[in-house]
Formats: sequence, structure tokens, C-alpha cells
Amino acid sequence: MSLTFEKHQEKSRVVSVLANNGHFRVSAIKNTNVALEAQNRHSLPEVPALLLARALSAASLLAVFLTGEERVIIDAIGEGLVNKVTAEAIQVGEVRGYCQYSPSVSKLSKEEFDTALGSGIFRVMRILYNEPEPVQGIVKLVRGDISSDLNYYFAKSEQIFSIAILDADTDDEGKISNSCGIIVQAMPGATEKEKDEVVEKLQKLDRLTQIIQPRDDLNEVLKKILPWDFTLLKNDRVDFFCRCSKESFIEKLLTLSYVDIKEMQELGQNELVCQYCNAKYYLEESDFNYLLTTLKAKTN
Repeated sequence: MSLTFEKHQEKSRVVSVLANNGHFRVSAIKNTNVALEAQNRHSLPEVPALLLARALSAASLLAVFLTGEERVIIDAIGEGLVNKVTAEAIQVGEVRGYCQYSPSVSKLSKEEFDTALGSGIFRVMRILYNEPEPVQGIVKLVRGDISSDLNYYFAKSEQIFSIAILDADTDDEGKISNSCGIIVQAMPGATEKEKDEVVEKLQKLDRLTQIIQPRDDLNEVLKKILPWDFTLLKNDRVDFFCRCSKESFIEKLLTLSYVDIKEMQELGQNELVCQYCNAKYYLEESDFNYLLTTLKAKTN
């Protein structure tokens, strides 16, 4: 097997399938490359990296059910050593995210990752074409491992039979070595017996990172773990991708006042950092002049 083909197999992918009787839809993801890139971009310690990996999985798994450039945002906001985990995914296969945390989080072992957020809230937000405002649901954090919190959200907010399993692991150096996930949702017509069969089947599974490996074919994996035949609907590549740009930052800076921009210029505060991808942009003197001229014109 060539190195090129091996690397192709390891690319992050998300699939969606529909049970042949139409009673369940499923999304599954392997996104080790994406989770590792997020960890490296943000220089994340082990525990924040594990939490962000699960959030990235959750966002991509939900986004695959959307259309076009509709998107999903997952937020876990806590009072612990990690105070925020955010992931945003677009149906076309783009995902990005970040994590805010205390330096003390490095004292936690990966077995303690689900204690890092502490008490707080879990939010799922969808930005949809036909909705004038984002559609969102908010529940309390019940465990802080993202997976249990997503399941609690499904039960309390959407009230649709759904099971989410999100998993990630790290190597001896604390780097993401595997990240994956699956969501099973009932469709109209699903019977209680069928739902019980799904629960029983998934409860018997080993840890998901032992079932889904970075080079696995997700379609073949689902054939082994789902209790019914299905039709493959989507099989898309997933990339850590952020649409930030210097131009978009400048547009946002135009919402500030003339005094604020002038102060930034005088203090030499010209570095702009995207919180989602950690990309850095630098304002030149010409950029400051454009901002100041434009803001001054607005006041005239």
C-alpha cells in the first residue's frame, strides 16, 4: 500500500445513512486529523484537546443533516479549569473551534477530562436558511464530557429519540491519536421495539475509539454495528477550515469608534488573532488610515 493511499484513508470523513425502512438516520465521523490540527493550532494541553475533539465531532455530525451552508454551533460553558469549548461546522464539511482554559488544567490527567468544565451550560445553535434567527436550545452540563451533555440536550430540548457517542484519545505525548463519533436518531414511524434494539446494540459496543480507526471505511464500520440495513446518503471529507480574513477583521473594527481605533494605532496594537483558528493578521499604517478616514466620514 502506498503512502499516498494510506494518507488518503486517514483523511477525516463524515457519513450519513438512512435505515432502509426509513425509521432511523445515522451520522458517523472519523476526524482524527481535524482534532489534531485544532490541538496544534491552539497549542492545547491534553484535556482541552480531548474536549474540543468531541465538540468538533458533535458539530460535524449534526451539520451533515443540514443543507448548503447551514451551520451548527456547539458551546459548552463551565466554571471549571476549562471555561469554554466551542465548535462550529458547516454542512459542506468545514469545521473550526477553540477552547478557553486555565493553565492549571495541565495538572489534570486525561482520565479526569470530564471534570474540567465543572458546572455550567451546554448549547446547540443552528443557523438555517429559512429561519430569521438562530434556532437554539440550552441545557445544563450534566457530566462535562460533551457526549453525555449532547444526549441530555437531545432528551430535554429536542425530545427526539437520539443517541450520541463521542470519543477521542491521546498518545503518550498528549496528542490526539483518535477522534470519532456517531449519532443515531429515530424518524417518524420508528417503533419502541426498534428503539430498544438500537439501545441494546450500542450499549454492547466497546469504546468507540477501539471500533473506529483513522483508516477505517465508515460505511463498513456501520454495517457491523447497526442492527438493520441502510442506504448511504453522504460520504464527505471534513477539514478544519476557517473563513476568517484580514478584510473581515477590518469590517468588524469599523463597528468601533474613531477614538478606539486611534488609541489602537497610538499604542501599536496592530495584531489581530482569530479565536477560532489562531490565525494572526497585522494592521499596516494604511489600514489604520482607512479605518480612521471611514469612521470620521460616518460622523460627518
